[in-house]
Amino acid sequence: MTDLVLDLNAISQAAVESDNTSVDSAGGFVKVPAVAGPALGRIREYVELGRHAPDEAGLAKGYKPAKKGYLIIELLHKRHMQEMGDKLVPHEVKIFFNKGVKATSNYKKLFKAINSATGGNAKTFVDLINKPFKAKVVHNIVGTGDTAKTYVNLENFDGPQRENDEGDLVDIVVPPLVGKVRLFLWENTTLSDDHIKAMWASIQNDGTYIKNEGKDNEEEVSMNWDQERIMTNLDWEDSRTKELVAPDDIDLDEAPDMPEESSKWNDEVTF
Repeated sequence: MTDLVLDLNAISQAAVESDNTSVDSAGGFVKVPAVAGPALGRIREYVELGRHAPDEAGLAKGYKPAKKGYLIIELLHKRHMQEMGDKLVPHEVKIFFNKGVKATSNYKKLFKAINSATGGNAKTFVDLINKPFKAKVVHNIVGTGDTAKTYVNLENFDGPQRENDEGDLVDIVVPPLVGKVRLFLWENTTLSDDHIKAMWASIQNDGTYIKNEGKDNEEEVSMNWDQERIMTNLDWEDSRTKELVAPDDIDLDEAPDMPEESSKWNDEVTF
């Protein structure tokens, strides 16, 4: 694939013509939870996965197909750095969402919270990528005993400032992102072909890994989770994205399932 520049400013200006999130509608190493408490962060990734049907649990609850996606926030305060091999990397908070259009949707509530914390001028989540803010890390513990899982959530988004000894607000320096920015908007009608190709390239993840290594059900699986999941969404076949980027020899029979997540920003706990 040819090298294309992921121009966030140009993509944002094009995307907002058909998707203005600021306007409401009537309709590898052992991970440990990030330390609870104050945090500094930036959005590093925003990926829309297209429209997917709910799983069996969702069907039982009466859920309908919804536009899915996620964003990843890097926690950049030194208290949230962790050792990975011979380097320090930030903890990440991955927030899955249903892309809602109503003001009451958690998707809109999250956008408004981060937008307010970063100046209030954003029109879409693209504008919020790499903008610094502070927040509070909270833990949501699901289950008990050995089967308990701790999920990390964020709340109390605010501007990166603190009060000094004189009672004045002073800016807090938020370190730069460590990882690579990744972005994909699904079927935004006002984006150019080059925008779509650049976004698609940004979420490509080559390589494989061994799932259930050392067990009887060990298997080698692709690490290209985002692209493969997008290619299984309900609207893929007739999409403009497919026309522009789809390989002819892809086998989607073993496409990955949507992982289970627990977040205060989810409109559904499981997908």
